[in-house]
Formats: sequence, structure tokens, C-alpha cells
Amino acid sequence: MHKILVFTGLLILGILVWYLYRKITKSIWHLPLQKLGFHNAPAYPISIKDILETLLNLNARNKEVKQSKSGLSAPYTIQGHEANAYSFAFGKSGVDHKERAINELYKKVKRGKILHLRFKNSTFVKNKLVSEGSPYDVNNESLTKLSLDKPEQFSLSWSTYGNVLRNASEKLLPDWSKTIDNADEATRQFFPIIAKYGSAYNLLILQKVTDKNLKEYKNTFSEEWTEEMNTLANNGQLYIIDLRIYKILELQQAEGFDRFTPATFTWLKQDRNTKELTPFAIHVSGHEGNNQQFYDINKAQKSAWLYALQAVKTSVTVYGIWLGHVYHWHLVTASMVMTMFNNISKTHPIYEILAPQSKYIIGFNDVLVLLWKNAAPPTSITTANQFLELIDFYAKDREFFDDDPTITIENLGLSQSDFTISKPWDMYPIVGYLLSIWEIVKEYVDVFVEHTYANDNEIQKDSELQAWILAAGKKEKGNIKGLPPMDNKEALKRVLTSILYRITAHGISRVDNTANPALTFVGNYPPCLQRSLIPEPTSSFSTEELLQYLPNTGTIGEMITFYYTFVYSAPYEPIIPLRGKHDDLFFTDDNNDPRNVALVTFRTKLIEFMENYTLDNKIPDIPANTAQIHQWPMNVET
Repeated sequence: MHKILVFTGLLILGILVWYLYRKITKSIWHLPLQKLGFHNAPAYPISIKDILETLLNLNARNKEVKQSKSGLSAPYTIQGHEANAYSFAFGKSGVDHKERAINELYKKVKRGKILHLRFKNSTFVKNKLVSEGSPYDVNNESLTKLSLDKPEQFSLSWSTYGNVLRNASEKLLPDWSKTIDNADEATRQFFPIIAKYGSAYNLLILQKVTDKNLKEYKNTFSEEWTEEMNTLANNGQLYIIDLRIYKILELQQAEGFDRFTPATFTWLKQDRNTKELTPFAIHVSGHEGNNQQFYDINKAQKSAWLYALQAVKTSVTVYGIWLGHVYHWHLVTASMVMTMFNNISKTHPIYEILAPQSKYIIGFNDVLVLLWKNAAPPTSITTANQFLELIDFYAKDREFFDDDPTITIENLGLSQSDFTISKPWDMYPIVGYLLSIWEIVKEYVDVFVEHTYANDNEIQKDSELQAWILAAGKKEKGNIKGLPPMDNKEALKRVLTSILYRITAHGISRVDNTANPALTFVGNYPPCLQRSLIPEPTSSFSTEELLQYLPNTGTIGEMITFYYTFVYSAPYEPIIPLRGKHDDLFFTDDNNDPRNVALVTFRTKLIEFMENYTLDNKIPDIPANTAQIHQWPMNVET
């Protein structure tokens, strides 16, 4: 009898352990951000299954980009060293540190080494976020530690693959090189480069100075404020780019070099006739306002003004990577997806519309924090914990709909008439691009809701829908602020449009001519400064000395890997099915279901958008390639 009882007990215990293991590995839980002191950030979901899948996919993707990296064959002479672009970017050893790191993390996850994040206390988790993905010395060769000799050498990130190097060198390299050594050209090209090429970074950052904010800015910058600024503001011609948020970032070092993100505030004036925007004053500071300097275009030395413009471009790039892109399109979306999966069944219509576009995002976000050094681009945010600190600071007082482009533009005080010459928003093209995607998604969602719910009462009685939105808004669950009560169809439309817009808009990041050649010319979008000294406005120095502030060869190499992973690898699932826009419909088996018809219309309009976007962003005087309609992913996957 005793043996039977022992056996029965062990059997029951085994069943409980098995059940618990299945529950843990299948459920979507999240990091204890509240206990870590991150009270504002959206929940950060963790999925063991998705991590494993993402690591396998990233390893395959890592191999895919080798062909484009092999095209970095052009010869350069930098600091007296002669080698090809690949050697300067990655060294001559041929060791693939990213692949090694992916494989090591995969083994850890398979052995259950990540489950401890769920069961240990918050201090343990924080220590892991600080140390996990600690760096290999990826740039341990002298060729990867060199500052450039001249601006044209930023072309080392252009591959011969797809003729990018040849075409961009002929048509764009002379002009873009001048943004580093010619103060007049750098000033002229400053905003047009942001306005045209900032789609992947969601660079809706320009703000109009109006009666609502004029007093605040005058008080903050009382010593720098001028009568010209007052006049421009009164005439509706004064704009600013406020990136002072980076005062919270401390100087970091990686591979023996500074990685510095300056806090910047930029004044720009608009020409009434041409609608062109020109920067004319810049405030730059370090951590907590240290070493702050003010640069006036008419008083600063040309070299100091060139530095100030590069400082702003750096803060713009860091904003684009972590706040414009990752916060808006990855993090808020993942929290909404997690709470959706945890509260809505697979047979529910909300699941039918969201699930096809909700894959991969959680797994990629997880790998980002667990593989930080080898997954994150080379900004001054060198640990996952610093990343969460920035996100938490940014998310304070932000509500869910604040991230919608329509609300963002309204809050920034931007109007279409102020940025239109011949077609809407042609002087700030990325606004037009993102608004077009918004409208395409909105039309699709409107039809879905109208043909899924007969009236508002059905919305109110949908217990799964109510549970999802309630969980998404709870601090201890989704921690998304500003979600509306689900008591009418319009409220549901707003929420679904916002989620699907973020996922769909993210796809623009993976189109070749989004990154190539504008973003891959790292002088346009530096991820960090490599010297923390902020020169005085009266400082005079050479172009070669300015280049010592800008990304060195190894940092450029890390950006190459970052960009190439987006644009030179196939999506796991394209948003336009390979067999055509009428294939793989989401709703019922009836092709005439109005929701399926709306899905086909959504795909049709997205294809039209891609074709127009390709024409707008082609290299001047080079025939446009056919739009990459199958390169745009269904999901947020990278």
C-alpha cells in the first residue's frame, strides 16, 4: 500500500510539473517592469517559444545578408591603411560574432536558462538586463577602429550588390559629402534629408512654435532667445526640433571609444514662398545639461556650426531608432498583442483580423534585450536596462493614441498647407507617406468593424473584447494609458486602426530604397558621436578633426549589419501573398465576405502606395526598379 501511495504521489507530482511546464512555456508573461521602477513603460512580453523561433530565423537571416556584405569590395585608403570596405567595417578575421552570440543564446534558452527571469526577484532581473548580452570585442582589429579621413569615405557602407555603390556615388555622394565639410550645404540639406528619408525612423519631430508653446520656450532659453525668433514666431515661420530628452543619458564607451548622444534643441525658420526650412540656431548639451553650448549660424565658426548640425543629426537618429521606431511600432504594439493573445480566443473575429499581423514581434523584442550587444545598433545606449530607462522616461504621460500620426501632427502644430508646393506634404514627404498608410489601414478596419458588429450593444456584450482592453490598460498587465471604454464601434475602430497601422507602417523599414542609399550613408544619420567633448561656438577645426567625432569604421560596420538585416533579407511572410492579393484571405471561406473584399482592397492600395514610394525614393536620373511588393512584411519581425 505504501509503495502504491508513493507511486501515486509521484505520478500526481509529475503531472503537475508537466502541466506547470506547459503552462509556463505556452503563456505570454512579461518582465516585472513595475517592480524594477519602470512605471510608465508598456509591458514587455516574454515568450520562450517565440525567442527560440526568432533566434533560428535570425541565424538564417544572418546568412542571407552575406551576399550583400560580400559586395563591400571597393578599395579605400583610410589613415594610411589600404583595404576593401568589408575589412574596414568588419575586420579581416572573418569571425561572425553575431552568429556566435545567437547560437549561444539559443542553447541557453533550450536549456531553460531564461525561465529564471520569471521566478527570480526583480533585482536579479535588473542585473540580467544590465549584463545580458555583454559585449564581445567585436572590433578587436585596428582597421575597425579608424576615424575617416574624408566625408566621401562614408560610402564604404554601399554595396556593389544592386549597383548601389555605383549609382549613389555618381548621383548623391558629392552632395551628401558636402554636409560634413561645407557649412552652407550642410545647412541647406539638413531638413530635406530628415523630411524625405526618415520614414523608417518615424521622424515626425518638427514642431511649430505657436502661442501655446512660445512662452515656455522663451523662458527655457531666455539667454539665447532673440528678436528674430519672436518675429518668426509671430509670423508663423518658426519651428523647432526638441530632443532635450537625451539629458538623461550618461556617456558610454564601447570598444574603447566614446558613444555619446547629445541633447539638442534646434530652431528653424521657414521661407513663406518656397516652404523650405533652414536651421539657424542650435543648443547642445551633455548629461544633465553639462557643457552646454549655443550655436548661432551667423556668429559660430563654420566648423563649430558643422559640429552642431552633426550633433542634431545624431540625436535625431537615436530618437528614430529607439523612440520613433521601437517605442511606437514595437513596444506598445507588443503589449497590445500580448494582452490580445491572453484574452481572446482563436475563433474570435478580433483574433482573425489581428493575429495574422501579430506574429514574431514578441520574439524579436525579447531577443533584442537578451542579445543586446549583438542585436542593437551602436548607439550610446549600451545595455537593455538603459534602453528601458529611456523608454520609461519617454512614456511618462504618453497615451495610446498620441502615437497615431494624425494626433502627432496635430500636437506638433503642423498643417498640410505649410508643407505643400505641388502635391500634399511634398516639403515633408514622410508625413504624406505615413498618413497614406494610416488611411489605407483605417478604411480596412472600418469595413471590418461595420460587418462584424451590428451595433454598439454587441461591442458592449463582447466579454473577450472587454477583457482584452481592460487587461491592456491595467498597470500590472499591459500598462497602456488612454485606451477608451469599449462601448461603441468608433472606439473599437480607433484601437484596431492604431495597432494595425503601427504594424503595417513598420514594413516601410524593410524596403530597399528606404535604407539605401540615404540611411546607409552613415554621415546622414550618425548613431552616436565618438567624442563627448562639445566644442565652443568659437572653435575652429578641420574636416578631419570633425570626422573624429563621427562614427568610425567599426561603428559604420555595425550599422551596415543593422540596415542590411532589414533590407537584404526576405520577410518571413510578405503582406502581399506571393500568389497574389486574392490569396490567403482571413475571414470565412467566402471571397465575397465584405471583410475579405476590404482585405483585398487594403492590399491593392498598399501595392499602389509601394509603387509611388519607389518612384519618389529612387536615385535621381536612375530608372526606378519595380516596387518590392513582396519585401514588405506582414508582421513586425526585425
